[in-house]
Amino acid sequence: MKGQITGILHKVQDAKQITEKFSKRSLIVEIPDEKYPQYISVDFMGNDISKLDEYTSSEGCPVTVDFYFTGRESKGNYYNTLKGFNVRVEGKKEKPVQKESPKPVQYTEPISEGIDDLPF
Repeated sequence: MKGQITGILHKVQDAKQITEKFSKRSLIVEIPDEKYPQYISVDFMGNDISKLDEYTSSEGCPVTVDFYFTGRESKGNYYNTLKGFNVRVEGKKEKPVQKESPKPVQYTEPISEGIDDLPF
């Protein structure tokens, strides 16, 4: 079953190696609500993990995520997963510009000892 969710990009988590051949990475979407914001986790797996690399600096931006909704049963317990396959971020935040630190002042003439210009 396909779906789409739109909200605010809250966080892109680090990739997790689940087994030798399986890894996943989660993208957290915040859905604003009057009382309590909802945080929805969408998992990207396999080759789709790399799609999230460019969005790690886009936290706080509007995002739309396309996903497949899946469910499974294991030992009498039931699990649901949102498997992401596409992300669109609007209004990507600019990376902050790092200002250059001031260069130290270099004196070219040595200061003569014994000269006292101070008024006190």
